Amino acid sequence: MDYSPTVRGRRLIREIVRLRNDSGLSQETAAKQLGWSPSKMYRVENGRSRVSTDDLEDMLDLYGVRSPDREALIQLGRDARRRGWWTGYAGIFTGSYIAMEAEASSIRVNAHVMPGLFQTPGYAHAVIRGPGPRSVQRRPSGGWPRGPPAKVPCSAGRSRRRST
Repeated sequence: MDYSPTVRGRRLIREIVRLRNDSGLSQETAAKQLGWSPSKMYRVENGRSRVSTDDLEDMLDLYGVRSPDREALIQLGRDARRRGWWTGYAGIFTGSYIAMEAEASSIRVNAHVMPGLFQTPGYAHAVIRGPGPRSVQRRPSGGWPRGPPAKVPCSAGRSRRRST
């Protein structure tokens, strides 16, 4: 099974590539100086394989990265290797979006009906029942208990809109 980097892994990869480019080294030259095959460098920089802490430290040495950036990148590398909470539910969550959502700093939703998280029972029943006048109460704001703030563009008319 291919390794699929999460947001932390992608941040690390982006930073590694930036550092290599800033140091003026090509992928091939950096791989040669690290004693790696060009294919290993390609796999690491394209998220096809994980970079070990030792390999990351060697890369940081080659690119001339010093503290405090060095320690931050090493910690990011460790964090990128940690499995997310969703891995225990691999049979349920398919695709890669759950990893992205878990790392999100905010979530924006565009929908024709109020997203389920913000629906009151009365609103949900009215949407299911279909067309007809209804009154709905607003769910108090407050976001998710342990998640990023959600931005849900919503017109006042959406909560009063008739289902069709």
